[in-house]
Amino acid sequence: MNAPLGPLDDALRILRRSGRAVHDRLGTAGLAGAALLAAAVAAFTYAPSLQREAEALHEQVDHTRAQLLQLGRDLVRQPDSAQQLARFREWFPTSDRATADLRTVFAAAAKHGVDLPRGEYAVARDEDTGRLVRHEVVLPVKERYGAVKAFVGEVLNALPHASVSELRIERNAGGAAGAAPLEARVKLTLFYREP
Repeated sequence: MNAPLGPLDDALRILRRSGRAVHDRLGTAGLAGAALLAAAVAAFTYAPSLQREAEALHEQVDHTRAQLLQLGRDLVRQPDSAQQLARFREWFPTSDRATADLRTVFAAAAKHGVDLPRGEYAVARDEDTGRLVRHEVVLPVKERYGAVKAFVGEVLNALPHASVSELRIERNAGGAAGAAPLEARVKLTLFYREP
C-alpha cells in the first residue's frame, strides 16, 4: 500500500488530470497549435527589444567602419621626414626656459637633501639633432644613494626634455653600505629649440 505524499502528491495528480483533459479535448494537433501560438506571443513580446539591440549593433559597426576609414586616410597622409622633424622640434621647449629649468633642478635637490655646492654648465648646438640646443649640467654630489636616486628621478619626471648623460657613483673605501655618503657625478642634458 502506497503512503500518500501529502499536498505535493495531490498537486501532481491534479496536474496530470488537467493535462490529460486538455490533450483529450484539443488532441495532438491542438497542443502543437497552442505551443506555436505561445511561441508567436513570445516572439511578438521580445521582437522590439531584439530590434533595438540590432540597431545598436549596426550603429557600432558604422562607427567602427568610420574610424577605420579615418585611420586609413590618416595613414595615407603621413608627413614627410621634414614635417616629422619639424613636429619633433616643436615638442621641445624654447631655450629661454633654461633658467627656470635649472631652478627646478635645484629645487629637486633641496627637496631630497642633496647639496649642490657647484656645477659645470655648457651650451652646445648640434645640427644633427634638428637645430636643437643642448644645455649640459655636470653636478658633483656627495650624498647617500637613495637621495641621489630620488633627486635624479624627480628631475626626469619634472623635465621630460632632460636626460641623464652620465651617472657615476663611487663608494668611499671602508664605508658601510647605505650609511655613508657616496661620491657621485650627475651629468644632465637638457634639450631646447631656438625661440
